[in-house]
Amino acid sequence: MIPFYLKKWYFDLISPGGDALYFYFITARIAGVSRGFVSAHLLTGEGRESRALEKTPFAADASGSLKLGRHAFFSGSSGVEVRLEFKNLSIHLAYAPRVGPWWPTERGLLLTRNGRIARELRWHVPVPSARVEGIITVNGSKRPVAGDGYLDVVETDIPAWRLPLAELQWGRAHFAEQTLVFNQVRTRQGEIIRNLLLTEARPGSISGQKPAFDDQSFTLQADPHDATTSLGRGGAFGLLLTRPKVIEESPVVTAERFKSKSARRLLKRLTGSPQEKKMISRARLEFNGKTVSGTALHERVSWHWPEEVCS
Repeated sequence: MIPFYLKKWYFDLISPGGDALYFYFITARIAGVSRGFVSAHLLTGEGRESRALEKTPFAADASGSLKLGRHAFFSGSSGVEVRLEFKNLSIHLAYAPRVGPWWPTERGLLLTRNGRIARELRWHVPVPSARVEGIITVNGSKRPVAGDGYLDVVETDIPAWRLPLAELQWGRAHFAEQTLVFNQVRTRQGEIIRNLLLTEARPGSISGQKPAFDDQSFTLQADPHDATTSLGRGGAFGLLLTRPKVIEESPVVTAERFKSKSARRLLKRLTGSPQEKKMISRARLEFNGKTVSGTALHERVSWHWPEEVCS
Protein backbone atom coordinates (compact mmCIF):
# COMPACT_ATOMS: atom_id res chain seq x y z
CA MET A 1 0.00 0.00 0.00
CA ILE A 2 1.22 3.52 -0.80
CA PRO A 3 2.60 5.25 2.34
CA PHE A 4 0.04 7.85 3.44
CA TYR A 5 -0.49 10.19 6.39
CA LEU A 6 -2.88 13.14 6.77
CA LYS A 7 -3.59 15.49 9.65
CA LYS A 8 -6.29 18.17 9.60
CA TRP A 9 -6.94 20.98 12.09
CA TYR A 10 -10.47 22.37 11.72
CA PHE A 11 -11.34 25.76 13.30
CA ASP A 12 -14.63 27.61 13.25
CA LEU A 13 -16.27 30.73 14.63
CA ILE A 14 -19.89 31.91 14.86
CA SER A 15 -20.59 35.49 15.92
CA PRO A 16 -23.78 36.88 17.50
CA GLY A 17 -24.20 39.00 14.37
CA GLY A 18 -24.50 35.92 12.17
CA ASP A 19 -20.96 35.76 10.79
CA ALA A 20 -19.75 32.21 10.13
CA LEU A 21 -16.11 31.38 9.53
CA TYR A 22 -14.39 28.04 9.21
CA PHE A 23 -10.89 27.18 8.08
CA TYR A 24 -8.54 24.22 7.79
CA PHE A 25 -4.85 23.55 8.16
CA ILE A 26 -3.99 20.25 6.45
CA THR A 27 -0.67 18.43 6.18
CA ALA A 28 -0.27 15.33 4.05
CA ARG A 29 2.51 12.92 3.14
CA ILE A 30 1.88 10.63 0.19
CA ALA A 31 4.63 8.29 -1.02
CA GLY A 32 7.23 10.46 0.71
CA VAL A 33 5.99 13.77 -0.75
CA SER A 34 4.85 16.34 1.83
CA ARG A 35 2.38 19.13 1.16
CA GLY A 36 0.36 21.59 3.20
CA PHE A 37 -3.05 23.09 2.45
CA VAL A 38 -4.83 26.04 4.05
CA SER A 39 -8.40 27.04 3.22
CA ALA A 40 -10.90 29.50 4.67
CA HIS A 41 -14.56 30.28 4.07
CA LEU A 42 -16.20 33.40 5.52
CA LEU A 43 -19.91 34.13 5.28
CA THR A 44 -20.95 37.41 6.91
CA GLY A 45 -24.29 38.07 8.55
CA GLU A 46 -25.08 40.36 5.60
CA GLY A 47 -24.59 37.47 3.17
CA ARG A 48 -21.19 38.47 1.75
CA GLU A 49 -18.88 35.54 1.07
CA SER A 50 -15.10 35.20 0.88
CA ARG A 51 -13.09 32.06 0.11
CA ALA A 52 -9.39 31.34 -0.07
CA LEU A 53 -7.21 28.28 -0.64
CA GLU A 54 -3.44 27.84 -0.82
CA LYS A 55 -1.04 24.92 -1.13
CA THR A 56 2.18 25.40 0.83
CA PRO A 57 5.28 23.69 2.21
CA PHE A 58 5.10 23.03 5.92
CA ALA A 59 7.21 22.66 9.04
CA ALA A 60 5.63 21.13 12.15
CA ASP A 61 6.48 22.32 15.64
CA ALA A 62 6.65 19.89 18.55
CA SER A 63 4.84 22.42 20.76
CA GLY A 64 1.57 21.89 18.88
CA SER A 65 2.02 24.92 16.63
CA LEU A 66 2.13 24.83 12.85
CA LYS A 67 3.39 27.10 10.08
CA LEU A 68 2.20 26.66 6.50
CA GLY A 69 3.77 29.35 4.35
CA ARG A 70 2.33 32.70 5.48
CA HIS A 71 -0.26 30.98 7.66
CA ALA A 72 0.23 29.68 11.19
CA PHE A 73 -1.31 28.88 14.52
CA PHE A 74 0.40 28.90 17.90
CA SER A 75 -0.76 26.95 20.94
CA GLY A 76 0.00 28.32 24.39
CA SER A 77 -1.17 28.18 27.98
CA SER A 78 -3.91 30.76 27.34
CA GLY A 79 -5.24 29.20 24.13
CA VAL A 80 -4.55 29.26 20.41
CA GLU A 81 -3.55 32.21 18.24
CA VAL A 82 -4.27 32.00 14.51
CA ARG A 83 -2.88 34.07 11.64
CA LEU A 84 -4.02 33.55 8.05
CA GLU A 85 -2.63 35.82 5.32
CA PHE A 86 -4.32 35.20 1.97
CA LYS A 87 -4.15 37.71 -0.88
CA ASN A 88 -7.61 39.20 -0.27
CA LEU A 89 -8.42 37.75 3.15
CA SER A 90 -6.53 38.18 6.41
CA ILE A 91 -7.60 36.54 9.68
CA HIS A 92 -6.05 37.20 13.10
CA LEU A 93 -7.87 35.43 15.94
CA ALA A 94 -7.28 34.37 19.54
CA TYR A 95 -9.12 31.29 20.87
CA ALA A 96 -9.51 31.28 24.67
CA PRO A 97 -10.91 27.86 25.72
CA ARG A 98 -13.97 27.69 27.95
CA VAL A 99 -13.85 23.88 28.10
CA GLY A 100 -10.92 21.51 28.50
CA PRO A 101 -9.76 19.19 25.67
CA TRP A 102 -11.94 16.21 24.82
CA TRP A 103 -10.63 12.78 23.86
CA PRO A 104 -13.75 10.73 23.06
CA THR A 105 -11.77 7.47 23.17
CA GLU A 106 -8.27 6.40 24.13
CA ARG A 107 -5.89 8.26 21.78
CA GLY A 108 -8.99 9.53 19.95
CA LEU A 109 -9.26 6.26 18.02
CA LEU A 110 -12.40 6.16 15.84
CA LEU A 111 -11.73 3.12 13.67
CA THR A 112 -9.00 0.81 12.45
CA ARG A 113 -8.34 -0.97 9.20
CA ASN A 114 -6.43 -4.21 9.55
CA GLY A 115 -4.18 -5.67 6.91
CA ARG A 116 -0.51 -6.40 6.60
CA ILE A 117 -0.09 -3.03 8.34
CA ALA A 118 -2.74 -1.92 10.86
CA ARG A 119 -3.97 1.60 10.11
CA GLU A 120 -6.07 4.05 12.13
CA LEU A 121 -8.39 7.05 11.94
CA ARG A 122 -8.25 9.28 15.03
CA TRP A 123 -10.27 12.34 16.11
CA HIS A 124 -10.10 14.56 19.18
CA VAL A 125 -11.22 18.05 20.19
CA PRO A 126 -8.56 20.27 21.78
CA VAL A 127 -11.05 23.16 22.07
CA PRO A 128 -14.74 22.16 22.27
CA SER A 129 -15.73 25.74 23.10
CA ALA A 130 -13.80 29.00 23.10
CA ARG A 131 -14.32 32.71 23.36
CA VAL A 132 -12.84 34.10 20.14
CA GLU A 133 -11.78 37.67 19.42
CA GLY A 134 -9.79 39.22 16.62
CA ILE A 135 -9.69 41.06 13.31
CA ILE A 136 -10.79 39.91 9.85
CA THR A 137 -9.67 41.92 6.81
CA VAL A 138 -11.43 41.46 3.47
CA ASN A 139 -10.01 43.33 0.46
CA GLY A 140 -8.30 45.82 2.78
CA SER A 141 -11.39 46.49 4.91
CA LYS A 142 -10.86 45.57 8.58
CA ARG A 143 -13.59 44.52 10.97
CA PRO A 144 -13.43 43.30 14.57
CA VAL A 145 -15.05 39.95 15.24
CA ALA A 146 -15.97 38.03 18.37
CA GLY A 147 -17.99 34.93 19.08
CA ASP A 148 -17.96 31.23 19.92
CA GLY A 149 -15.23 29.03 18.47
CA TYR A 150 -14.22 25.40 18.15
CA LEU A 151 -11.18 23.34 17.11
CA ASP A 152 -10.86 19.64 16.34
CA VAL A 153 -8.12 17.45 14.88
CA VAL A 154 -8.37 14.45 12.55
CA GLU A 155 -5.38 12.31 11.65
CA THR A 156 -5.11 9.08 9.72
CA ASP A 157 -2.70 6.81 7.91
CA ILE A 158 -5.58 5.15 6.03
CA PRO A 159 -5.40 6.39 2.41
CA ALA A 160 -8.47 8.30 1.25
CA TRP A 161 -9.18 5.58 -1.32
CA ARG A 162 -9.27 2.96 1.47
CA LEU A 163 -11.42 4.76 4.04
CA PRO A 164 -14.28 2.41 4.99
CA LEU A 165 -16.79 5.27 5.39
CA ALA A 166 -20.34 5.58 4.07
CA GLU A 167 -21.59 8.62 6.01
CA LEU A 168 -20.40 11.08 8.64
CA GLN A 169 -22.59 13.42 10.67
CA TRP A 170 -20.87 15.92 12.92
CA GLY A 171 -21.93 19.02 14.80
CA ARG A 172 -21.28 21.39 17.66
CA ALA A 173 -23.87 23.55 19.41
CA HIS A 174 -22.99 26.42 21.75
CA PHE A 175 -25.25 27.85 24.44
CA ALA A 176 -24.73 30.48 27.13
CA GLU A 177 -23.61 27.92 29.72
CA GLN A 178 -23.26 24.62 27.83
CA THR A 179 -21.60 23.23 24.75
CA LEU A 180 -22.43 20.00 22.91
CA VAL A 181 -20.27 18.18 20.35
CA PHE A 182 -21.28 15.02 18.52
CA ASN A 183 -20.40 12.75 15.65
CA GLN A 184 -21.91 9.66 14.10
CA VAL A 185 -19.99 7.54 11.60
CA ARG A 186 -21.55 4.81 9.47
CA THR A 187 -19.03 2.48 7.85
CA ARG A 188 -19.41 0.66 4.55
CA GLN A 189 -19.98 -2.52 6.55
CA GLY A 190 -22.93 -0.91 8.39
CA GLU A 191 -21.18 -0.34 11.73
CA ILE A 192 -22.31 2.79 13.63
CA ILE A 193 -19.80 4.75 15.72
CA ARG A 194 -21.07 7.57 17.95
CA ASN A 195 -19.44 10.06 20.31
CA LEU A 196 -20.98 12.91 22.30
CA LEU A 197 -19.81 15.55 24.75
CA LEU A 198 -22.22 17.71 26.75
CA THR A 199 -20.52 19.94 29.29
CA GLU A 200 -20.64 23.28 31.05
CA ALA A 201 -18.97 26.12 29.12
CA ARG A 202 -18.87 29.04 31.50
CA PRO A 203 -16.25 31.81 31.53
CA GLY A 204 -13.40 31.40 33.99
CA SER A 205 -11.24 28.47 34.99
CA ILE A 206 -11.79 25.26 33.04
CA SER A 207 -9.92 23.07 35.49
CA GLY A 208 -11.95 20.46 37.32
CA GLN A 209 -14.97 20.64 35.04
CA LYS A 210 -16.63 17.28 34.50
CA PRO A 211 -18.86 16.71 31.46
CA ALA A 212 -22.51 15.84 31.98
CA PHE A 213 -22.19 13.26 29.20
CA ASP A 214 -19.12 11.85 27.49
CA ASP A 215 -20.19 8.61 25.84
CA GLN A 216 -21.80 6.84 22.89
CA SER A 217 -25.27 6.26 24.38
CA PHE A 218 -27.50 8.58 22.37
CA THR A 219 -29.72 8.54 19.32
CA LEU A 220 -29.39 10.79 16.28
CA GLN A 221 -32.13 11.35 13.73
CA ALA A 222 -32.05 13.61 10.67
CA ASP A 223 -34.51 13.76 7.82
CA PRO A 224 -33.05 13.20 4.32
CA HIS A 225 -32.99 16.96 3.59
CA ASP A 226 -31.59 17.91 7.04
CA ALA A 227 -34.56 20.19 7.76
CA THR A 228 -34.42 18.93 11.34
CA THR A 229 -31.78 17.02 13.28
CA SER A 230 -32.41 15.67 16.76
CA LEU A 231 -30.26 14.01 19.40
CA GLY A 232 -31.35 12.52 22.67
CA ARG A 233 -30.70 10.07 25.44
CA GLY A 234 -33.89 8.90 27.10
CA GLY A 235 -35.11 11.73 29.29
CA ALA A 236 -31.59 12.89 30.16
CA PHE A 237 -31.28 15.54 27.46
CA GLY A 238 -32.60 16.48 24.04
CA LEU A 239 -31.12 18.61 21.25
CA LEU A 240 -33.12 19.86 18.28
CA LEU A 241 -31.54 21.62 15.28
CA THR A 242 -33.96 23.49 13.00
CA ARG A 243 -34.11 26.10 10.22
CA PRO A 244 -30.75 25.15 8.69
CA LYS A 245 -28.90 27.62 6.49
CA VAL A 246 -26.67 25.75 4.04
CA ILE A 247 -23.25 27.42 3.83
CA GLU A 248 -21.45 24.70 1.86
CA GLU A 249 -22.80 21.97 -0.41
CA SER A 250 -20.33 20.52 -2.86
CA PRO A 251 -18.12 17.56 -3.71
CA VAL A 252 -14.97 17.29 -1.60
CA VAL A 253 -12.99 16.81 -4.83
CA THR A 254 -13.39 20.17 -6.59
CA ALA A 255 -11.66 22.05 -9.40
CA GLU A 256 -10.43 24.59 -6.85
CA ARG A 257 -8.56 21.88 -4.94
CA PHE A 258 -7.51 19.74 -7.91
CA LYS A 259 -6.86 21.56 -11.19
CA SER A 260 -6.57 18.52 -13.46
CA LYS A 261 -9.92 17.28 -14.75
CA SER A 262 -8.60 13.76 -15.29
CA ALA A 263 -7.15 13.72 -11.75
CA ARG A 264 -10.51 14.83 -10.33
CA ARG A 265 -12.32 12.10 -12.22
CA LEU A 266 -9.90 9.46 -10.92
CA LEU A 267 -9.96 10.77 -7.35
CA LYS A 268 -13.76 10.84 -7.25
CA ARG A 269 -13.89 7.23 -8.33
CA LEU A 270 -11.15 6.05 -5.96
CA THR A 271 -12.36 7.99 -2.90
CA GLY A 272 -16.09 7.27 -3.16
CA SER A 273 -16.98 10.73 -4.54
CA PRO A 274 -17.66 12.26 -1.10
CA GLN A 275 -20.25 15.06 -0.92
CA GLU A 276 -20.20 17.63 1.89
CA LYS A 277 -23.12 19.64 3.24
CA LYS A 278 -22.36 22.15 6.00
CA MET A 279 -25.11 24.10 7.80
CA ILE A 280 -25.82 26.64 10.52
CA SER A 281 -29.00 25.94 12.47
CA ARG A 282 -30.96 27.16 15.42
CA ALA A 283 -30.34 24.89 18.39
CA ARG A 284 -32.62 24.09 21.32
CA LEU A 285 -31.30 22.10 24.28
CA GLU A 286 -33.48 20.53 26.96
CA PHE A 287 -31.33 19.65 29.95
CA ASN A 288 -31.66 19.69 33.75
CA GLY A 289 -35.28 20.78 33.52
CA LYS A 290 -34.44 23.85 31.43
CA THR A 291 -34.76 24.72 27.74
CA VAL A 292 -32.09 27.01 26.26
CA SER A 293 -31.46 28.31 22.75
CA GLY A 294 -28.21 28.65 20.85
CA THR A 295 -26.56 28.14 17.47
CA ALA A 296 -25.15 25.00 15.88
CA LEU A 297 -22.75 24.40 13.03
CA HIS A 298 -23.08 20.88 11.65
CA GLU A 299 -22.45 18.81 8.55
CA ARG A 300 -23.20 15.60 6.71
CA VAL A 301 -20.62 13.95 4.45
CA SER A 302 -21.77 11.07 2.23
CA TRP A 303 -19.65 8.64 0.22
CA HIS A 304 -20.88 6.87 -2.92
CA TRP A 305 -18.62 3.92 -3.57
CA PRO A 306 -18.84 2.03 -6.87
CA GLU A 307 -19.11 -1.72 -6.39
CA GLU A 308 -15.93 -2.41 -8.32
CA VAL A 309 -13.75 -0.39 -5.92
CA CYS A 310 -12.27 -2.79 -3.39
CA SER A 311 -13.27 -2.21 0.22
